[in-house]
Amino acid sequence: MIDELERQAAENPSKLKVRKKDGKTIIDGEVELDGLGSSVLRQAALRPGRLIRLAWNQGTWGGVFCSGVTGTELMERLKMRQDIVAGAKFPDYVLPDHTKTPRRLSDLQGDQLMIVMLTRGFFCPKDRQQVLELVRFHPQLVVGYTQLVTITTDDWHTTNNYRQQTSAPWPFLYDEERLVQKDLDIKEYTDTTHDVMVPHTIVLGRELEVFKVYNGYYYWGRPSTAELHIELRELARRTYRDWDITEPELREKWNKGDKSDFYPYGGNSISMATLMLQMAGAVDQYAGRAKRS
Repeated sequence: MIDELERQAAENPSKLKVRKKDGKTIIDGEVELDGLGSSVLRQAALRPGRLIRLAWNQGTWGGVFCSGVTGTELMERLKMRQDIVAGAKFPDYVLPDHTKTPRRLSDLQGDQLMIVMLTRGFFCPKDRQQVLELVRFHPQLVVGYTQLVTITTDDWHTTNNYRQQTSAPWPFLYDEERLVQKDLDIKEYTDTTHDVMVPHTIVLGRELEVFKVYNGYYYWGRPSTAELHIELRELARRTYRDWDITEPELREKWNKGDKSDFYPYGGNSISMATLMLQMAGAVDQYAGRAKRS
């Protein structure tokens, strides 16, 4: 990367300067990224260059560097607050959905696993592409007992456009007041126009327990459906005692009429009727209207 930057500086000394100081490489000016690859932010995080933003100019991405913010600081600032990690409980937000009905995350989840997609909004092509991939994946989530919800900072009308034009069948919650953005400390400050969240995908176990967090500032930071399948397989294996019903102990329990370890047949489980409502996405019936706390 440094060799390419030095080459650009030699060709355009009025636009870019590269110098060494105390064993560090200092970069000042505009950088053409064609020769650097698309991961310039992460590369800059490993270098002492001062990166502020990316800019599209006459068919070329340009990185603007100055002495204000290091690449490392930028990536750190785009991280979710530090307590949202595996094993923690994700906040039980109450937000209006696309029907203007307030919903509580834990009510939408029921007793299932859950994926929460925090999105920039309808304007972002990366986010729309991710939704389209999840639309194709959604039938597997249904039979895999996994709820999906999208949270956006769009207004109600745009939220409905977003959901309808991607054919997404799951609930979209809208957060015009940026409550989630502020609470999780994920304001995408590099976007000075839209005041959005840094996109994240969060995989949750029962009771909103965090299993995995993906930072989607770059599209490739988001999980593929294959990766989600792997994460959900492991999470389901940990969740359901009857994951492998070939175990002799489970067979013996079933034969004795003890269904406590079998989902959803045990007395400590939800009813089959409630499970069918959850799988059907009948949120009015199983989740209802949330009371704001």
